[in-house]
Amino acid sequence: MKRSKGLVKLSHEHHLALVLARRVKLGAAGGEAFDKLMEAFPRQWEKEIAPHFAEEERTILPRLVAAGAVALYGRFQKEHAELRKLSALAVGGDNVALKRFGKLIHDHIRFEEREMFPFYEELIGV
Repeated sequence: MKRSKGLVKLSHEHHLALVLARRVKLGAAGGEAFDKLMEAFPRQWEKEIAPHFAEEERTILPRLVAAGAVALYGRFQKEHAELRKLSALAVGGDNVALKRFGKLIHDHIRFEEREMFPFYEELIGV
């Protein structure tokens, strides 16, 4: 799906997070592959995912609030908070939290790409 110029970077970053979600799902049974994911996750969270969240919250969230998009805003905020909680647990070594993070980040990205971004683009007139 073609995105407006302001959302292209965020959509590309979503792809990277979906790759992580898939790797978590495939490695969920455990083993060496999952151990490597657990080891790499703190860096990916700090360097890629947390800054992505901050950018979305800085650029998109205020427009959702101003437009009165309560349902979109509420889900967005709730899921970002839960993902932050799960990431903190995963960074601390909780492999169950990483599995839950992988599932939620997948579902969250699908929500953003299918519902929130189209609403936002319509809102800004793109």
